[in-house]
Amino acid sequence: MVRKPPAFQFFASDFFSGVADMTDAEVGIYIRLLCLSWDKGGLSERQLPSASHEGDEAAVRSVLKWKFHRDEDGLWRNARLEETRQVQLARSQAGRKGGQTTQANFKQKLKQTVKQTAKQNQSLSLSLILNLQFQTQK
Repeated sequence: MVRKPPAFQFFASDFFSGVADMTDAEVGIYIRLLCLSWDKGGLSERQLPSASHEGDEAAVRSVLKWKFHRDEDGLWRNARLEETRQVQLARSQAGRKGGQTTQANFKQKLKQTVKQTAKQNQSLSLSLILNLQFQTQK
């Protein structure tokens, strides 16, 4: 099961240059749309009204058309945000795979150590027994 990443990287300089022509209200709507999209994996029509406290649907639609695209599944998505999501998922999967390899290697080394220790203990026990027998024969 792949867990969704709880956060996304925020590139401040890219954001500032991308919102230079927006009003403060549009910037607020944009950041809300980004957060909703990240959390939900895309925006349905039903989720759009929550992007503006004042209920300014025209501003929401303006930002949506300017910064988002509609996918085949009908959800609105931001291209940059989805790129970030894919990079994070790829890193997460690579880390999980590396962790599994590390764990498998550890288990293999542990088995080898246990076998070696058992052999050493057998040799030590045999040596003690022979030594005791030798001393009792004196």
